[in-house]
Amino acid sequence: MTICAFCQDHLFLAATWKSKAHHTDASSWTGSITTSCTLCCLLLTHVKTAVSQRVHADEARRLKTVSDADLLRDLAKYLPLYNVTLQEAAARKQYVLLFTQYGDGASGHVPSATIAPAPWGDLSAMSLTSQTFLVYSADNEDPSRRLSDSTTIDLTLPQIQRWFEQCKTEHKHCRPLWDPPKAAKGDHSSRKTPSRLLDVGSPGTGGEVGVNGAAAGATASDGAAIDLDFTLSIYESDSIRLVETRPGVNFHPYATLSHCWGKVAALRMLESNHEEFLRGIKLSSLSRTFQDAIAVTRALRIRYLWIDSLCIMQDSKEDWHNEAACMKDVYNNSCCNLAAANSENGTEGFFRYRRAMAVPPSTTRVKFAGQDMKAKVIRSDFWSGELLAEPLYRRAWVVQERLLAPRTLHFGKNQVFWQCLSTTACESMPAGLPRAIADAGREELQWRQLVMRTQQPNKLVPREQAELQRVWKAAVENYTRCQLTKGTDKLVALAGIAAVVGGVSGEKYIAGMWQTELIQQLNWRVVGFRASDGSPSKRQQPGDYRGPSWSWASVDGCIEVPPRVWQRRDYTLEIVKDPQLGLVEGNAPYGQLKDGCEKEGCLVVRGQMYEMEFSPMDSAASDYVWTGSLSGVASGTWCRLYPDEPLAPQPGTSRSGPAEDAAIHDGTQDIRPDGSQSDPANDATGREDAKSAETLKVKYPILMLTYTADAKTVAGLKGTSGYGLTLRRHEDGASFCRVGLVEFRSVSKAQWERIQRLPLHVPCTEDIPLL
Repeated sequence: MTICAFCQDHLFLAATWKSKAHHTDASSWTGSITTSCTLCCLLLTHVKTAVSQRVHADEARRLKTVSDADLLRDLAKYLPLYNVTLQEAAARKQYVLLFTQYGDGASGHVPSATIAPAPWGDLSAMSLTSQTFLVYSADNEDPSRRLSDSTTIDLTLPQIQRWFEQCKTEHKHCRPLWDPPKAAKGDHSSRKTPSRLLDVGSPGTGGEVGVNGAAAGATASDGAAIDLDFTLSIYESDSIRLVETRPGVNFHPYATLSHCWGKVAALRMLESNHEEFLRGIKLSSLSRTFQDAIAVTRALRIRYLWIDSLCIMQDSKEDWHNEAACMKDVYNNSCCNLAAANSENGTEGFFRYRRAMAVPPSTTRVKFAGQDMKAKVIRSDFWSGELLAEPLYRRAWVVQERLLAPRTLHFGKNQVFWQCLSTTACESMPAGLPRAIADAGREELQWRQLVMRTQQPNKLVPREQAELQRVWKAAVENYTRCQLTKGTDKLVALAGIAAVVGGVSGEKYIAGMWQTELIQQLNWRVVGFRASDGSPSKRQQPGDYRGPSWSWASVDGCIEVPPRVWQRRDYTLEIVKDPQLGLVEGNAPYGQLKDGCEKEGCLVVRGQMYEMEFSPMDSAASDYVWTGSLSGVASGTWCRLYPDEPLAPQPGTSRSGPAEDAAIHDGTQDIRPDGSQSDPANDATGREDAKSAETLKVKYPILMLTYTADAKTVAGLKGTSGYGLTLRRHEDGASFCRVGLVEFRSVSKAQWERIQRLPLHVPCTEDIPLL
C-alpha cells in the first residue's frame, strides 16, 4: 500500500511530530483515495460506516452507490473530520532500536500515528472510529519479493509451499502434528478421520498449473472475484468422488474447508444422491468456492478434502447429529483448513484480483531524530481489520474451525494469510506479522497452541488449565458476536471447543456452562441488549429451544462471560438440585438439547430474592440503575441492571423509548414481574407517573448470586460488590425465568444493609425452580 503525498509531507516528513489536522479539503482527500493511500482510504471507510449507521436503511443502501468524491463533497463543510497525533515510543529513545520489525516491538515500543475524530458541529451525533497506525523500519524488507496482481493458486503457491515446508521442518510446535493421527490400541470407536471424505485424485501429469483463458495483461477491478474461466486446472480429471472411511485405513492427510453457505443454492449430499456421489461428482456441478478448494488441495498434493455439505447428509437428522458431534476431530486432525474468507456464498470463490501496491503495509519515508529513513506503516489492528472483518468470520460455526485446525490458509480480499501453531503471516509479511501489532492474531496464536497441547499425552499444568478457561470465555464471547442461521445450532456449533475444554477439565457440561462453580457462571450478561447484527437481542422463541433461561445459549445477543479464575466470593445462592437436561443425541454431550425438557431439567435453588425497582440510565434504556442508589452515591459505585433483551412496560411507567417496541402485551393491561396483571387506569401510582415520568422504571425480583468485600477502596470507601439474577415469574405461577443480570459495584455498607432490608419475594427456605 502507498502513502499519499499529503500524508507523507504533512505527517511523516514534517520537521516536528505534533498534532495536525487530516485533510481540510474534499478534493485533496479524493486525490489521496485515488492513490490508494493507506491512511486516507481506511479513514474514509470508517466515515462510510459511521454515516450508514446514522441514516435510514434505504439511505444506507443508496450510500453504497455514491462515489467517494461525491460523499466527501457532501461532507466538505465538516472537514477536517480527523486530527492526527504522532507519538514517539515511550520505552526507547534511540531510533535504531525503535524501528526493529521482528525484534523487540511490543506494544508501546513503536512510534505510532493515532488519528482521532475532530470536534465538529452538526455531525457530533455520528460516532467515528479512531485509528492507530504503527511505524517501523523497512530495512529488513526483501526487495526481490513482489506481490502478483491476483491471489490465484498458481501465483501464490510458491509462498504457500514455503510456509508448509517451514512449518514441517522448523516449527517445534508443529512438527509432531505432521504424523498421521493414530487411535489408541484396540480403540476402534474413536475415528481419527471423518467418516466420509472427497477423493480429489492422485497428482496427475497432464495438467498444468496456470490460469486457463487469462490473456496476458488481463485486468479487473481491485478485489473482484476471478471468473470460473480463469480458474486454474491442475489435473486432467474433471471429477472427484466421495469415499467412506474405515477404521484401520489411513486416509491422512486431508484438508478441510471453511466457507459461507449464503442464500445461493449449491449441490449438497442427500440420501437420494449418496450412491451417485460414491461413483463420482463432476466438477462442473460444484460451486466456484468448492472448485477453488479442490484446485488448492490438488496444488498442495493433498489427496482428500472434507466439505461439510458434501460429506454430511443434509436431509438426515441422524447423520447430521452424528457428524456434528465429531467436528473437533474433523478439524483437529486435518492437514490444513482452507478458508474462503472473502466469499459470502459459493458463487464467489477463493481468488481475487488486486492492486499489489494497495496491499498493506505501506512504505514511506520518515524524518525522526534528525534522520530520514525508509519505514513501514500498518494499522495496529491489522489482523482484526484486514482478516477477521471478512464475511466468513461473521459466521458462528467458523469460530471453532479457526481454533481447532492446526494450520489455516485464509484467502482474503487482498492477500492470502497463513496460520499455524508457530507463525501468523501473510503474503506481504511472509516471515510473520511484526510483534508490534498487539492484536487478536497473536492472542489467537497462543490459544491455538494451547488447544493443540490438549491433544498431546502430557497433561496440562495448572497455569495452562487456567488459560484454557480464558480460551473458553473468549470463544463464547466471539461466537455470540457472530451470526447463526439456525437457532437450534447454538450449542452444536461450539461443541468442538467445549469437547476440548471438557476433555481436559473432566467437568460436566451443562447448556454452555460447567457444573463446577456453576453459580459463578450465571453472572453472564448481554452487552447493550444487542445481537451480532446490531438489532435488539432476543430470547429463544417457541420451537427454537437451545437451553434454559439461565444459560447464555437461550439469548441471541453479544454475551460477556464472567472469568472463572478470580478471588474467593461468598455465595448467597445454594443449588438444591442440579439440572438434568436431555440431549437430542446421547453420544453428543456437548450438543443440542431436547425441546420441552425445561421442567424436568430445571435448576432448583434457594437464596435471597428481593424486589427492586430500577430506572434507565439514558434514553437508550440498555442499562438500568437501582432507584434506591441514585442519590448520595460515591463515584465508581452502582447497582445496575443489564436486561437480556428490551424490557416490557410495567405498571406506573411511561411508554417511551425502545421498551415500547418490546411490549409483549396489547397495552390495556401491564404484566407484573410475578405474572399478574393490573389496569393502569385504576392504579393511582400509574396515573401519577404517567403524567410526570420521563423515563421507564421497572420492578423485578432479584435473586442474589455472589458478593465479596472489595479488595480496594473506591472514592475512599470500602464497599461490597456482587451479582444477582433478574427474574420474572413463569406462566405456571411456580417457576421463574431469567430476564437480566444485576451488578453491585462497591456498594457502601449502609446501602448494602438497605438492600438486605428489602422485602423478600420468596422465603429463603423455599425452593426456587429456574427454567
